Amino acid sequence: MRFRRILFEVRIHITEMTALNEFSSREHLKLAIFDVDKTFVRGDSFKWFCRFAVCAKGIRSDWLRRVAADILTHPSVLFDPGLLKRFCLRIGLTTNDKEELTALVKSFVDEVLLKEVHLAAADRLRWHKRQNHTIVFVSASPDLYLNDLGSRFGVDCVICTNFLNQAGNFTGDLYSANCRGEEKRKRLLETYPTTGIDWQQSYGYGDSVDDVPFLEAVGNAVAVNPDHKLSKLAARLNWLVEAWR
Repeated sequence: MRFRRILFEVRIHITEMTALNEFSSREHLKLAIFDVDKTFVRGDSFKWFCRFAVCAKGIRSDWLRRVAADILTHPSVLFDPGLLKRFCLRIGLTTNDKEELTALVKSFVDEVLLKEVHLAAADRLRWHKRQNHTIVFVSASPDLYLNDLGSRFGVDCVICTNFLNQAGNFTGDLYSANCRGEEKRKRLLETYPTTGIDWQQSYGYGDSVDDVPFLEAVGNAVAVNPDHKLSKLAARLNWLVEAWR
């Protein structure tokens, strides 16, 4: 009888510990954060999108005249990456119609972007999903097509440069800072407050020194096909370095 009672109490304890661990896991998310350009995909997705849009729809001449006038009036914009992206999109997207833009984006993702995803990146993302990690894309590229790419892979959150307004429409305006460098870390911490995240058990993947601010936030930083500066930094900080194909 005494043995059965002890056994029962052990089972109760195990059940309680399991419930506690599950609760803790729910309360403290583990993130898997992927930079997109040259990390998740093989190159510069924004250049690909602009080229695809122009080939598909041509150049919007009225926007081209406005952009030229803006540059002549305020030449300093040439040194602002966010505004340069805005200019390129204004020239290359000949429509503000939501349905037409959605169709263009779908074609771009199907015909170009999915073919440029590193197989190793897709495999790693699927592994993280099996671990119940929260998947995050963080990128300086625009939400116009990254939202679609993220949905194809079941990404939980896309943090990027925003060109869509709250209604999901493209107006030619920029609705956030260019999501590059320190801005990536800032937006990440705004989206995921530190109290709810197990940062030490989270993962980050990036290819350049622009990714260092968010890579420093996680306990498992991985330099993927790193540029020279990130390669040197990764060696000094003992970060994992991987070659993805």
